[in-house]
Amino acid sequence: MERRLFLASAAAAWLQGGAKVDVIAHRGEHMECPENTMPAIEKAIALGVDWVELAVRTTKDGHFVVMHNNTVDATTDGKGEVAEMTLAEIRALDAGVRRKGFVGTRVPTLDEALAALKGKAGLYFDAKRISAEAIVGSLKKHGMVERCVV
Repeated sequence: MERRLFLASAAAAWLQGGAKVDVIAHRGEHMECPENTMPAIEKAIALGVDWVELAVRTTKDGHFVVMHNNTVDATTDGKGEVAEMTLAEIRALDAGVRRKGFVGTRVPTLDEALAALKGKAGLYFDAKRISAEAIVGSLKKHGMVERCVV
């Protein structure tokens, strides 16, 4: 993975005459790690990416979780819509069940993701049915307003 990231950014820089190229990890480092999980975020940071793209959804009880799809079916051992589940229900799911070595990985909250990213990488924020006010509040709370693209 490190080699692919390096080659992609080196090729892009060469094509653009040496201009700085930002590297964005889509859903974290999702080639080896379960997408949109803390291991995926942490691996992307370790690889030296500039930005981590994450999708965030709102649970039934108003909490923000990192999840691309509107259901948990494709990435966890559960079934159902994120918007119809509580945070406790989502946190009980296994987001690593489909990847060898990651069983027991939980769906992260937005707060956990922002805490991991702060000072290490920016957030390329894919807002999925989450209010702009909530986004700004969370970003301010974690000091990430200047390191975020929504």
